Amino acid sequence: MAIVTINPKCKLNKVASKETTRYAIAGTRISGADDCWYADTTDGRCAVRVPVQVVNDSHNITGSILPTQAIIDALKKGATLSVNDKAVVTRGSQTVSHDLLVGTFPNADEVYPKADSGRHQVAINPQLLANMANAMGCEAVLLQIDFVAGKGPDNHCSAAIRVVPHGPAKSISEPLACGVIMPIKIN
Repeated sequence: MAIVTINPKCKLNKVASKETTRYAIAGTRISGADDCWYADTTDGRCAVRVPVQVVNDSHNITGSILPTQAIIDALKKGATLSVNDKAVVTRGSQTVSHDLLVGTFPNADEVYPKADSGRHQVAINPQLLANMANAMGCEAVLLQIDFVAGKGPDNHCSAAIRVVPHGPAKSISEPLACGVIMPIKIN
């Protein structure tokens, strides 16, 4: 039985699909080999991959899809997640067994960009975007980024990022509503 350890800060259940029509994405897939293991989860619109630790993979669990409730249970303090033909979470004297999900999980390797492929990078605090969406009276925002070469030796982006309402519940003040995120040099 393989022991799978997920960093408790990684709330994978927040991204796992809640719909029942695409059953396989209502969970988290464990994949990898040797010392390189990861967990993938998606709701069909966004996907997250985090590294996990797997010990004693005698049952070859790569490709196993764990139900979201198993992930929620495994992230609780003092819990241990074991996987073979089921996902078993043990916490103290309590043991809960979850059936693995059956189905085809999306091929995440085709979706994730390769690391450091020469793209520009932007780091944004998600709470900042949520605050801006709330301030504009909408549920989602669209980022409009103009990459402008900076002046001087660092050549960093010097344009502000325009933030506008987006999605089905747009602001009543649109198209006038907008915001900006000011550029900050990150070393």
